[in-house]
Amino acid sequence: AESSAILQRLEPSLHNYVACVYEETWWIGLVSELNKGEGDDTIAFMHPHGPSETFYWSERQDECPVTSQHILCMIETSEITSHTGSLYKIGVTSKKKIDDSWNTFKESC
Repeated sequence: AESSAILQRLEPSLHNYVACVYEETWWIGLVSELNKGEGDDTIAFMHPHGPSETFYWSERQDECPVTSQHILCMIETSEITSHTGSLYKIGVTSKKKIDDSWNTFKESC
């Protein structure tokens, strides 16, 4: 029952940071638009995709709809910290949450 609890559909709010799956890798992103009726939300992605030590916002906005089943977990804003200039790091707690959710997601495919 534990794995099904992890894979429950998450419903992030506008401007929440999330880890999500897109094209068989995980990405960090910010919910830029909620599309409740359509079963997906528009996510603005940070680069590069995970796993990575640091992330940044691309000069050209990179966003697309992601279905709720592909939202791995929410990330606390306080866990995304500026590392140097425009590079951001993810806190240890969120990194573990992403890794655990990603492994569960891969096992369910």
